[in-house]
Amino acid sequence: MKRLIPHLLVATATFCFGTVSELIFRAPITQIEKPQAIYSIATTTNQPSRVVASTSTPEERVVWDYDVDRFNPRGVYYLLGRKPKAFPEFDSLELAVSPNDRKAEGQVTIQIVVNHTYESQDAASGLVSEHGLSFSTVSITDTQCDYAFDGYFLRTGELFKAGKNEAVLEGQLTKSKNGVRLAAAKVRFRVEYLGC
Repeated sequence: MKRLIPHLLVATATFCFGTVSELIFRAPITQIEKPQAIYSIATTTNQPSRVVASTSTPEERVVWDYDVDRFNPRGVYYLLGRKPKAFPEFDSLELAVSPNDRKAEGQVTIQIVVNHTYESQDAASGLVSEHGLSFSTVSITDTQCDYAFDGYFLRTGELFKAGKNEAVLEGQLTKSKNGVRLAAAKVRFRVEYLGC
């Protein structure tokens, strides 16, 4: 419990900083750069991957603030271009949105792959709006890292209808451990449909 409180404070501070930064510094988008080719990691062993349980915490709080008739960010987001060297474990970001009574709600989850094992980390705090996405995770073990993202959407409407190599989300991805920032990188994401 003693370790959880500092992590929650860091997550809350990160969320507040990202939200205020978006409101103050966000400039209108005038031109979108042509996306780069998708970078994927090839596995060199024949070991099957394992999937482990999600590491969500009971204190999860993500705010979904947009008009469901005008915007739908639901999907699995994959990095576009070359994967940053400091994030070899990062696989994807998932926005599992389920409209309920004309109001958006859902879950923000990241997938990482370590030693052929997939691990999920749910956002402990965050904001999903028509303009941007900010979130942070809080690890529950000493071996895991915390991740945070602060960025903005590059288009509106139903994002999963974007082209396969079209960037739909851009921002800063950070990684920290025990409250110490390990890495940060500007990244762009493409999206694939999530669902049946």
